[in-house]
Amino acid sequence: SPYTLSLHDALPIYDPSYTLGSQVEDETEQERLSRMLEQQKGHCVFDRTEISTTIAQLVDKTLQKRIFDQYISNFALHFPFVVFHPSTTASHIRSSKPLLFLAILSSASSGIVSSSLQAVITQKLITAFAKSVFVNGEKSLEMVQSLLVACLWFRAPKHHLQANLAQLVQTAVLMARDIGLDGAQVPVMNENGRRAGDLERMAASVEGRRTWVGCYILSAR
Repeated sequence: SPYTLSLHDALPIYDPSYTLGSQVEDETEQERLSRMLEQQKGHCVFDRTEISTTIAQLVDKTLQKRIFDQYISNFALHFPFVVFHPSTTASHIRSSKPLLFLAILSSASSGIVSSSLQAVITQKLITAFAKSVFVNGEKSLEMVQSLLVACLWFRAPKHHLQANLAQLVQTAVLMARDIGLDGAQVPVMNENGRRAGDLERMAASVEGRRTWVGCYILSAR
């Protein structure tokens, strides 16, 4: 299968001198995406209350900001597939994309929180993935981005059989295709059975294209 990879192939060598266009999006693009996300909420709302509560219980806001800043300066710099405008704050991502924020806390918390807390955060993230994807049937750009961040800096849980990297990668790639990030213009339907045009335009955005390239890199042999 073209979407299968080994653990040794999961993190390809990356040349920092090669950039995917501009590393950060201009504000106009960011504002347009925010508007489309708001419109998406009118079609299909994913409840993130439990995830937001989990984040608040596990990590205080000061540490959340430190982890987010470390992700921006040390992680996204080398794999710029999920990036943010320089003015973006930790609190904004925590409130607008809690699942993605939890993935960032799991991946970029090394050296800031204890290894035992890192393991707990990672386990909570895997649980959130399972509930969102397999129980609620969620398909969204935020979900793909969250899976992408988790896979790029994969941290195996203590009981490693609970999370398989290849399975997470396959889930991200297939979901990205389902919502049209591969450019195939797959008709995306909202809960009323109507074509969700804003989501298709999102797939053609800089954010959507970066996400798809990240999926491609992860799934490449």
